[in-house]
Amino acid sequence: MIRHGLTPGNMAGRYLGRTDEDIIERALLGGLAGRFPPADAVYSSPLRRCVSTARMIYPGRAPVIVRELAECCFGDFEGKTADELSDNAFFKEWLETGTLEAFPNGERMADFLERCWRAFVCIVREAADKGFEHISIVSHGGVIGAVTHRLLRGENGIYLRVVANLDGVAFAYDPESRVLTGFRLLSAGA
Repeated sequence: MIRHGLTPGNMAGRYLGRTDEDIIERALLGGLAGRFPPADAVYSSPLRRCVSTARMIYPGRAPVIVRELAECCFGDFEGKTADELSDNAFFKEWLETGTLEAFPNGERMADFLERCWRAFVCIVREAADKGFEHISIVSHGGVIGAVTHRLLRGENGIYLRVVANLDGVAFAYDPESRVLTGFRLLSAGA
């Protein structure tokens, strides 16, 4: 699972969620091919920042778009920075407790977690059915956090250790036995 490349909103520290920004500095991403593990298939969030990143990392391989891999809908927090939300009581509670209630006019965290997990399991099962041994999923920090939170049985927190842009996690997972092995961090710089 790989987080998309840097966007203008990421640079500004904004909660992007469903904001459909593209990545910046595409020329720098051209050297990413071969820096990540090879993949028999590539799956991607439908948002431009993920699709562009997937195409840069895996040139010539069209990503399979999975709508459910989109980032959480942050509702009224969308496009704002932590500083802009610092006086918002719900924002403070969310940061302190990780509450699973809905963002104001946005998605419930519990629904987001379940959506991400269902998408992940469907992708892994489809890949197994097609005989793929290695797949890559290019998505968002929140999606990666949600899936790894479930895989690690809640030990990582959802947003406590969000991977940086162009970083990710690699692991082996068997959906039938639900066994996770070889969990490690990935970095484009490694």
